[in-house]
Amino acid sequence: MPTNETAPALIDANNVNAETFFNLCRLAELTAYADPAAAVRAQGLRIEVDRDDCGNITAARIVADKFGALTTRAAPVISAFNTGRLYTKNGQRVAWCVLPSGNVAMYDLDRMIDYVLAFPPGFDPTERDVLRAYDGHGGGVDNTAPYATNRADYAIAADLQPALMQAARDAKNVR
Repeated sequence: MPTNETAPALIDANNVNAETFFNLCRLAELTAYADPAAAVRAQGLRIEVDRDDCGNITAARIVADKFGALTTRAAPVISAFNTGRLYTKNGQRVAWCVLPSGNVAMYDLDRMIDYVLAFPPGFDPTERDVLRAYDGHGGGVDNTAPYATNRADYAIAADLQPALMQAARDAKNVR
């Protein structure tokens, strides 16, 4: 059994594709990203890893994102509301949060639908903006296509889905 550890190495967008399936699974476990390779590429993450003498990842720390800032995995602020639409006896309960990219992860509990909605960088969406984008009228301020194509956002949204579901269950306010 390997016990010797080598010096820390850095994984970034230039070398993440060279990692083995085992190491990608280990990164998913250690970083809490469902698809760490997509997160590294899309968000410009730099992950410092320790490896055993066989090259297997034993520890990982996210050290920077594409902005060069130290990246934290702080829980996003999740908002929820009830549209008042009568899809079920409880109405239509929706939870959403802004992702690090600026896009929005949302979950409609009563229709069992989840999306990542695209918004322009720097835009601060409101409940109304989220509902408008969800209804298919375009996201943000410029009515662009409402659905994001960033794979890393979908990985983060998948990780957040249990929290979004709970927030939607707790939504009491009717729009």
